[in-house]
Amino acid sequence: TPWNFPHHLNLAKIGPALAAGNTVVLKPAPDTPWCAAEVGRIIAEHTDFPPGVVNIVTSADHRLGVQLSEDPRIDMVSFTGSTATGRAVMAAAAQTVKKVFLELGGKSAFIVLDDADLDSACARAALAVCTHAGQGCSLTTRLVVPRKHYDEAVAAAAATMLGVPVGDPTDPATVCGPLISARQRDRVQAYLDLAVAEGGTFACGGGRPPGLARGFYIEPTVIAGLTNDARVAREEIFGPVLVVLAHDGEAGVQQARAAFLPSLRLTGSGLVQAAAIGGPFGATLAAGAGLLAPIFQGGRLRGQYEVATAAQVEAVALYREVLLRALAEGDQALVGVRESARRADSYASARADAATASRLARIQYLEGEIPIDTLIETERNETQTADAALVAQQDRLLAAIDLYKALGGAAVIETPAPVVLTPKARPRRGRR
Repeated sequence: TPWNFPHHLNLAKIGPALAAGNTVVLKPAPDTPWCAAEVGRIIAEHTDFPPGVVNIVTSADHRLGVQLSEDPRIDMVSFTGSTATGRAVMAAAAQTVKKVFLELGGKSAFIVLDDADLDSACARAALAVCTHAGQGCSLTTRLVVPRKHYDEAVAAAAATMLGVPVGDPTDPATVCGPLISARQRDRVQAYLDLAVAEGGTFACGGGRPPGLARGFYIEPTVIAGLTNDARVAREEIFGPVLVVLAHDGEAGVQQARAAFLPSLRLTGSGLVQAAAIGGPFGATLAAGAGLLAPIFQGGRLRGQYEVATAAQVEAVALYREVLLRALAEGDQALVGVRESARRADSYASARADAATASRLARIQYLEGEIPIDTLIETERNETQTADAALVAQQDRLLAAIDLYKALGGAAVIETPAPVVLTPKARPRRGRR
């Protein structure tokens, strides 16, 4: 497992394997061995698992991963990490023809179209890259904007990043903390130096934050002036670094695809309003860009970062058309949409609060301030709140569809089946 989300990924991997009746060997990243060791302690002291069912190896020897992949006694290898290491794991596992599950790095794109709110889009993209100090493989680290608005987009993204608090991760006011290690900081700095060598410029950042000489910090950075051929526009940096690229309609889609490798799963985001639903955005969907709106697939709500179909894009356009038409006619039926929107916003706020409480509880548990039962209850509450938020988002769209029909419009999408939510039916928060 990798070091960027160690608790989540350790449990996400061993939980299903144990539930299916398997024994497990868990090898955590050398940077975060104590997370896995703590899981082992809990299992040893608080469960009745027989010895040998869960085996945790906290070695810093990278050759151990190769040995596990090659060992004929192991039936499956699950690996989350870099693409280069993933290839090596797959090659080693092929010697014994074992199953392999890989979650590898990415260079996801945030694509902005002509009619989107440019300032809002760039602010979202910039802030997203600063979360977790940019150490997430599903973060949208390329901002692809219309060429005619390129300078405005760079300025808007830089303005947001300049306002991001950088510092001690235990300070509640901090948004962007340090990187995992000196090695990772040096790796990110090497990419920043490469950006300059390739002809890029820094709209903000580019080095260590002022006043933070101690710690593995990198300033939130916006890189401008490069094309998609640049290495920093194609390779995963894993730091708070956003590369802004220009597109010319369909060419923007090709840029999004250019960094897509067969071994990567590209995720992404797109902002679009009423116009230009077809054309470039239709092709953008094939590049892996999703919609910042609730979407449906197979009768189930999938979440914000999944790949959308053409019908789902129409659903977003429909929602906006419904609101504009109802406002223009002053129809009282708009009350239902307003109420569903209010509920959805309320649940979204509660979900954010629950996620914050969950993160705090993890820290408190590790510091011995709360028992494991309290942590589990907090995590359960986060899951339930997130599920309720998803149902509210679906209700919001269904209310818009009903209103559209009431106003005499033809439904352009089929009403999805009710969502049946379980803890595993939540939308994934991106590959890590």
